[in-house]
Amino acid sequence: MFRIEFIIEFVSLFQTMGSKNFSQFSSFKIVLLYTIVSVIYLYASDYFLTLFIPDVRFLSELQMEKGLVFILVTAIFLYLMVKRIVDKTSAYYQHLMKLQETSDLQIQASQEEYMTLFNHSPLPMWIFDTETMRFILVNNAACESYGYSHEEFATMTLKDIRPLEDIPIMEQMLANAIKSEATDNSNVVRHRKKNGTIIQVKLKTSKVLFEGKHVRLASAMDITTEMDAQSKLIESNSRLRVASEIAGLGYWTHDLPTHKIQWSQELY
Repeated sequence: MFRIEFIIEFVSLFQTMGSKNFSQFSSFKIVLLYTIVSVIYLYASDYFLTLFIPDVRFLSELQMEKGLVFILVTAIFLYLMVKRIVDKTSAYYQHLMKLQETSDLQIQASQEEYMTLFNHSPLPMWIFDTETMRFILVNNAACESYGYSHEEFATMTLKDIRPLEDIPIMEQMLANAIKSEATDNSNVVRHRKKNGTIIQVKLKTSKVLFEGKHVRLASAMDITTEMDAQSKLIESNSRLRVASEIAGLGYWTHDLPTHKIQWSQELY
């Protein structure tokens, strides 16, 4: 009676689980289910065999064959499950490999495009280590502008292209740029070429990831001519203003669109 009730409960449990996706069960539940099925099979088969077969010898042979059949069926079942898991794992691994290969190709293409743009930029550019200040990579424009070769830049630091008196300012600016949350920084600074010429440059640095390390990319625009022209214009205007004051000359301006006229103090 106990065995019949147990079988009924198991059938009810199996029907309930059959409505769910088998893949949702954990490994423990699968093992537990297999154990329950095995125990029920062994007890139920022995029970029914003893009911219908009174011959003990023949019963023993059937029990042996029953055991062999059980082993064969469970071996096939385990084989199918393991094969299914292995096939899914292999397919998933192959998918990951294809994604990795595609990602590597995209990264390689992106790096090649980046290096092409870097090397062919008309502006001097370089990548440097923020900790050691050493040049990691420089483009051709930097070599042409500053007079150093790629090999020479590889042994230099940022201090080598700055006037000595500007090095403390450079170190402070770099420290502020590292602490700042902004990825880009722009400043007007002085640089020194290999021949000793001092130039004014508009320096822009950006935080980038190069070969797995956070470094900074710098570009320098030579604005020495513009700065000199501006200084000369300011000096010229200052001299003209002084000359006008000395000579007592006056001037006025007339804005035609607004008809606004401004007179100098001397004209008054």
